[in-house]
Amino acid sequence: LVVPRTALIDVANKTVVFVQVAPEEFELHEVSTGESAAGKVRILSGLREGESIVVDGAFTVKSVILRGTLADEE
Repeated sequence: LVVPRTALIDVANKTVVFVQVAPEEFELHEVSTGESAAGKVRILSGLREGESIVVDGAFTVKSVILRGTLADEE
């Protein structure tokens, strides 16, 4: 399984991808990565074939989720 490097985000020192589970609803999946080349990275674990991931805009999704988390804590 190979994904674009742009799909990978660091959260709390872990490499994650955002998996779309419903329209405008995403889950964080921690992944283990392998070798990379030409802007693509091999996923060793944490993601299944066929799952829809955020490729472009993953940083934006991260920001929205973190902002929601901070609002919940106040």
